[in-house]
Amino acid sequence: MRKAPKISLQLFEEKLKPLLEREHFPYDLGKTIDKDLAKVQFDWENWEHEHGECGVKVVNEFPFLLMWAGGDWEYPVRFIIYWDGKQLRGYIPTEGNVFNKETKAAYGNEYDFKKEEVDDKDIPEFDMDKFTDDILNRIQLYE
Repeated sequence: MRKAPKISLQLFEEKLKPLLEREHFPYDLGKTIDKDLAKVQFDWENWEHEHGECGVKVVNEFPFLLMWAGGDWEYPVRFIIYWDGKQLRGYIPTEGNVFNKETKAAYGNEYDFKKEEVDDKDIPEFDMDKFTDDILNRIQLYE
């Protein structure tokens, strides 16, 4: 179980700002976030952090940045960046997300695992409700 403090949206945005202003964002997220996101293999050719479903969200007093990334050949993997009380961290929810849970890779990367390519009709849709439920079940908030 991960932990994170209940903080205001304003404080979270202050913590997040230096990361977003890095010259090589999002390719330079820092060692901790890179390690957190390494549980699933995906490419950074395409990414988003502020349009559509992405951007800063607050769910049950828990602010986070929702992002996605993936290569042209991949279905995008969604993940969050949040403040754990000491540093920014990354988390890739399993539930509601769109990646191969068996290979821990974005759909489209099956070639790397010598598996048959998954048919597009068999790939689940992104489900924001399950995604946020996963976040709230995995990250325990404290005062």
